[in-house]
Amino acid sequence: MALFNEDGLKKKLNDLNMSQQSIQTLSLWLIHHKKHAHTVVNVWMRELMKVSDARKLVFMYLANDVIQNSKKKGPEYSKEFLKRLPKVFEHLGAIRLDGKSKQGVERLLAVWEERGVFNESAIQSFKKGYEGLKNISIKASKTEQPPAKRPRRSSSLGAASDEDMESGVDSEDGEDSNAAATAATATPAGAVVNLSPPSPSSAPPLKSPPDPELLISSLQSLESAATADAATREQIAKMPTAVSDSSSLAKLKDATEGRELLKVVDEALKLLLEYNGRLAKEMESRKALAKLLHDSIRHQKEKIVHTEEMLEEYRVKLAKVLKIKAELRAHLQNLPDISRMPKVGSTLPPLPSAGDLFTV
Repeated sequence: MALFNEDGLKKKLNDLNMSQQSIQTLSLWLIHHKKHAHTVVNVWMRELMKVSDARKLVFMYLANDVIQNSKKKGPEYSKEFLKRLPKVFEHLGAIRLDGKSKQGVERLLAVWEERGVFNESAIQSFKKGYEGLKNISIKASKTEQPPAKRPRRSSSLGAASDEDMESGVDSEDGEDSNAAATAATATPAGAVVNLSPPSPSSAPPLKSPPDPELLISSLQSLESAATADAATREQIAKMPTAVSDSSSLAKLKDATEGRELLKVVDEALKLLLEYNGRLAKEMESRKALAKLLHDSIRHQKEKIVHTEEMLEEYRVKLAKVLKIKAELRAHLQNLPDISRMPKVGSTLPPLPSAGDLFTV
């Protein structure tokens, strides 16, 4: 874990972006340096007021992540942010945020209020300072709630294999009738079959997956991790016992031996500090990688469910089309065969004229 200093913090804030990985990585680093919470929050506020309006929301998201995830380790950040947030919200209310940023700030206040991140008086002071929310309730509206997942339908229509479904399209009347009977109860007579893809509003939107390049680079970085450094571990194992056994001090005969032992201890200490730092960095990298893998697996599971629902919808629509096809063929069979009708003017007598009709 890198040592803390203001210049390093400013650089990390400057490199911060809206990706979940970027926010959580910096949040973990700040929580690790919680003893510098006072300096961190002051620098965070100064940098927030300097950046462009479009980047202010990511600073607020970072503060939210730090506040909520540091509670178990101590109240340092909650206390420091509580002192600075009223002024921050006054700043946000004084500028013209775009629609996305404004919605994000409002949602953030709603989450803090609902989860009791800060007490009611603090929330009210934030609302009062944030211009545009003085007379607005920050409770999450129904339109902000994510759309409810549709229940998975029965997979009875999916029992047939793909080959069976394909052969049903090209089959004759008998097979068409069997396939159409599947949807007979679901499709009323005269109904119009909608073959367009499902509208985006009919299904919950899929969350964007983690960046594959980031996932790959994170996995590759572990190839050179501290735990894979066998040479350093062997070097540590071969250290003399005198560097860790205080009883060896009693065996020293003169100052020369003491200085030699001190030199060996200093070298061992330097090596151990460096290796421990690498191990701590590897631990943080593995935590971030575990989060990436968890999000990636969750995204794939959501995508499987979403694809299964679409597949089932189109199977139902295919059954409806087959039913209509069977009905159309039956209707065509009931129509007269024009080719067998006599040609007009060949053997039929001429029609009577108007005068013939009124002749007595």
